[in-house]
Amino acid sequence: MYCNKCGKEVIEEGTQFCSKCGNSVSNNNVNEKNKNNNKKKWSMWYILVIIVGVIIGIAIIGKLVDNSIQKTNEKNIRSLRGISCVEFIEKI
Repeated sequence: MYCNKCGKEVIEEGTQFCSKCGNSVSNNNVNEKNKNNNKKKWSMWYILVIIVGVIIGIAIIGKLVDNSIQKTNEKNIRSLRGISCVEFIEKI
């Protein structure tokens, strides 16, 4: 059991007040609020992990696309080397 005000663990079952802050503790209030706080903490972590994963995924995809475009441009440049302006215009 934990105090819903300061978060200190209240070990004794019959305790009515928190030994740290003096807040009144009851089994129902303490347990329900502690469960809700734990759910909120886990939810925040899940959301954070998902957001970080999406950002990393976008960065990886962006890098792959950029590399693909760069390789295509390099191939195009290699194919145009050594040709005259007239030949270039004809290719376009």
